[in-house]
Amino acid sequence: MTRVTTYLKTIGASILASTSIFAQQMPDQSSELAKKAEDCYISGIKKKATCYTFQVPLDYQEPSGVQIDLHVTILKPTGSLTKQDPFFIYAGGPGQAAGEYGNLVKLAFHKINEERPIILMDQRGTGKSSPMRCRMEGYLPEEGATEEFIKKCFEEQPNDVRHFDSLSVVHDTEFVRKEFGFEALNFWGGSFGTRLSAYYALTYPDKVRSMILDGVLPPDQSLFYTAPFSAERAINKLIEKCQAEKECNMSFPSLREDIQILLDRAKKGEVLFKGPDPVTAEPIEFSLSRDMMVEAIRSNLYAAETTQYLPVMIKNAVDGDFNGLLAALLNGTGVSDSMYLGSTLSILCSEEVPTVTAESVKQHSAGTFAEDSYYTYWSTACKNWQAKPFHQPFKNPLKTDIPTLVLSGDLDPVTPPTLGDILMKGLSNARHIIVKGTGHNTSHIGCMPSLMAEFVNDLKPRELDSGCLRDYKAAPAFTAFSGTTKKQTKE
Repeated sequence: MTRVTTYLKTIGASILASTSIFAQQMPDQSSELAKKAEDCYISGIKKKATCYTFQVPLDYQEPSGVQIDLHVTILKPTGSLTKQDPFFIYAGGPGQAAGEYGNLVKLAFHKINEERPIILMDQRGTGKSSPMRCRMEGYLPEEGATEEFIKKCFEEQPNDVRHFDSLSVVHDTEFVRKEFGFEALNFWGGSFGTRLSAYYALTYPDKVRSMILDGVLPPDQSLFYTAPFSAERAINKLIEKCQAEKECNMSFPSLREDIQILLDRAKKGEVLFKGPDPVTAEPIEFSLSRDMMVEAIRSNLYAAETTQYLPVMIKNAVDGDFNGLLAALLNGTGVSDSMYLGSTLSILCSEEVPTVTAESVKQHSAGTFAEDSYYTYWSTACKNWQAKPFHQPFKNPLKTDIPTLVLSGDLDPVTPPTLGDILMKGLSNARHIIVKGTGHNTSHIGCMPSLMAEFVNDLKPRELDSGCLRDYKAAPAFTAFSGTTKKQTKE
């Protein structure tokens, strides 16, 4: 993993059988579908799965043209009583592969998997579906390095990257539904996967039985407009929480001022790191720009566990020790290895960057610590990445009576509860559950797996008893890296 690709991906920040194979428990071994089936395993899950690799059109407007691989993993129900409507996972990113979500499946969806098959489709450009990784030797990008890196990555791609867009992912999903003969699908979408779920529901509403949307990005909202204020909200909550905790307030009485000091120093070019890479121990030397400083702080807000360390990381950085902040930035807080940057670019350069202007983003982000850094970085990256015009119907608000469960973490720095509230305005049969003390994505928290299983079974979101989540709260902040505070507690 290179430092250039890690930084890029850290800033990120997814159409034919008439009967379901699960109605018979196993497909007819003489069928074409059965011939594609292979036993397989996915990381994080001990039980055997079944994998399929299909050939689908690169361009659905030319169905007999170039074909690409589409990889699908099926986890069969673990119980004896099974349902025939599967649970379909849309990974986030954009640019993550559902087939690499084994640990999340084990933690969050084991209850659902007792009765329903789970479908993990690596969306095109990720996982084993004609993956689009970007490789380059080097460290954090200096002036002009980002554009050169993206240009090189683009030139390495064997397929036309314009067709690795969200509309094509929706068509791939419909292909899978038809291929397996499922009447309708239950969707789970996380982060950008909530967008894909909404896009499918806008395109094939009668083929959606239910939706669980965790960390919502509504289709009619611009990521580059919402992201700066979402991050600002999260940092304000962190500061307020620290001020309310005696030990944190005593240890870090000027947390807000310290953040501004770091940003000002970085803007002036005064932050130079020279020493061992905090992740690999390789010797490195580079200047930390303001945008990179923003991302070093913002990336630590995604999970409650890393947020606990952020005050001490910031204080140490003000005192000249950047190892904590840089470890998070360089390692992408565990996210970057799962991102397929080519897929990320094909989607963001199609449906996010062209839909706003630099001036409008600057106006929308004014007064936030992130400012327009998120847009500036990705708009620069998109200069050397081709993308097709965005499918405009996908920008319409989602208005539906599909049973929907909306989930939000109260501390989420990119898809906070306010975005869930916006989506709820168009949902007539839905419930919004906000979990205290949690960041980005909440499906694995506490009793949420049981609540989700109950919802998928009964389709009565408003009757769910979420009292089991009421007392969750964020654990106290660490005042040193040797702190012993529990990761999550109940009041």
